[in-house]
Amino acid sequence: METKDIEEKKCNWAEEEFRGVDFGDVRLKKRVILLADSLSNYPLSPINQASEDSASTKAAYRFFGNGKVDSSKIMSGHIRQTVSRAREESVILAIQDTSYLNYSKHKKTTGLGSIGSEGVDGLIMHSTLACTTQGLPLGLLTHKCWGRDGLISDKMSRKEADSRPFCKKESYKWFDSVNEISKLNLGIEKVVHIADRESDIYEFLRESHRINAHYVIRANHDRKVILDTSCTINEAIESSPVRAILETKVPNNKAPVILECRFIKTAISEPLRIKSCEREPLESWIIRITQTNAKAGEEPLEWTLLTNIPIKTIEDAIEKIQWYKLRWRIEEFHKILKSGCKIEECRLQSAEKLKRFIALFSIIAWRIFWMTHLGRINPQADATVILTKNEIQTLRTLKKFKDKLVKVKKLTVKKAITFIAMLGGYLNRKNDPPPGNTVLWRGWQRLSAMTEMYESMI
Repeated sequence: METKDIEEKKCNWAEEEFRGVDFGDVRLKKRVILLADSLSNYPLSPINQASEDSASTKAAYRFFGNGKVDSSKIMSGHIRQTVSRAREESVILAIQDTSYLNYSKHKKTTGLGSIGSEGVDGLIMHSTLACTTQGLPLGLLTHKCWGRDGLISDKMSRKEADSRPFCKKESYKWFDSVNEISKLNLGIEKVVHIADRESDIYEFLRESHRINAHYVIRANHDRKVILDTSCTINEAIESSPVRAILETKVPNNKAPVILECRFIKTAISEPLRIKSCEREPLESWIIRITQTNAKAGEEPLEWTLLTNIPIKTIEDAIEKIQWYKLRWRIEEFHKILKSGCKIEECRLQSAEKLKRFIALFSIIAWRIFWMTHLGRINPQADATVILTKNEIQTLRTLKKFKDKLVKVKKLTVKKAITFIAMLGGYLNRKNDPPPGNTVLWRGWQRLSAMTEMYESMI
């Protein structure tokens, strides 16, 4: 097989994800596809180790230093593909979250900003991950990365920070993301925004109501609401009856958790700090689950959720609770970026170069994440969805799997994921849980090296 044929087969996934990218230079588009492919094969390795040779390494550094390459342009093709995948679903969970990337040890890197205590510098990344209601990550819908750059000065008092226009505050990111997603034309009824307590900002809630965007978020403030009379969220929900007793399992806890579930329709009042002529309350539903069997000395599990989706039955409430439970998906995604792809170890010497690098690796991290959950949600899919023919053939020729695969005509996604994870240290014992992201990215790196060796011999 010719080298050109091998490259074409290897780059299939990258060509698909970056199909809509336009840098104004065809050579840059070809370069990002080759870069995505080579870096995804070795997600644990730095640029120079993941590149095939010194020429490829230099080309990678030139790409990340090219002013024509904007991180939003890198993301544009992937976002289009995410939207395409999302259109096949009846409901999409748009899960937002922020992650802080620490580059304080990289003293030569310019353009960073404070991300915590004094002397801790880095970048802030805010992303929206699209997931199915089963938890399959379909890709990113929004991605922004920035350095504070004096936006919040260490010398600025809390009063000064609070008095700034909302569009100048960091919390504007929630407002901005919900508007960006509304422009993707996915359909009002299809998208449900999921976010943690940091998103409990009145401007975000009001904007969601204004553009008819659905949300399920965790409450952070005991806001004023209107029931029969004016009261607070806590007063309203505590006065409502228990609608159901639920039983669920939580990680690292063998005993089931028993929960009381309440829900109530209400309207959120506009806070006094908002200077508005029209103080129209926001029609909302409050859901609260409270653990009743916590052990002595343990803090009971309690969630208070806000939503603008009508809750008429206990089944409706349970559905929204299940959707919010999937918020953890974006935490897993950020863990892959930091621990799996090791983006905080990248030593590119400017914030702009790092932003391009982070954007590219966000797409690579999503692909690893997607493969992990595809093996659980759609286990019988053909392995060609995630692997090239040469990667499948490499698995078949390995002594470790040869006997297991000799009679298998169709390799499924579940089996392929299991074998790749076993290369990364997964034991595949009878009672083991499905393989996680860590063993998968380790195994993927080993499979990539083995496939290169296989291709050099054919």
